[in-house]
Amino acid sequence: ILLKLNSQEAAAWIKAAPNKETFLTKLGGEAAIKDWHYNIVIPFLPITTNTKRPETLCDMESANNIPQGLITQIKWIKDLAKCAPNQQVAHTLASLTSPEVTNQLLRDRLYWGFDRLHPHKDKKEPIRCLKCQCIGHLARDCKQMEDTCSICAQAHCMQDCNPTTHYCINCYYHVHRWEGDLFPGISAYSRIN
Repeated sequence: ILLKLNSQEAAAWIKAAPNKETFLTKLGGEAAIKDWHYNIVIPFLPITTNTKRPETLCDMESANNIPQGLITQIKWIKDLAKCAPNQQVAHTLASLTSPEVTNQLLRDRLYWGFDRLHPHKDKKEPIRCLKCQCIGHLARDCKQMEDTCSICAQAHCMQDCNPTTHYCINCYYHVHRWEGDLFPGISAYSRIN
């Protein structure tokens, strides 16, 4: 059930603990009220940070003068088991329940330990196969046998490319390559899907 309220005051009222409990009891079953989450990417967080501990989230909130409980989770974008042995920092995705606090962190930065980290918005990109570079599926579902370079669209890995020519496999264009913002069709594709 999606409940749409007519004001922010009504939303705050229904989220207050006694009202929330009464409302959920009357609905019965497995009903729950979920908060809207705002995601930001926190780059270069030390990998020694235990993001699974609730105390870590509380410490991060207090270090940045954020009310308790607004950072709901922080998860590593890349599995730490796949990081290089000497790697000391990695990127994380943080979920917050307040748009004001999210904007505050984007504007004023995030302090963690002795580091001043520069979070940015989580940019939504279309699903792209890293094997054939086509939009709409992942590499695990790809039917193509060999890799396709994301720079020149030839049959080799991007690491082996001599980037003298650019070619986009998705729009058959020789001026740009497929690399996030360089692909002009990304905003149109994101709007459609």
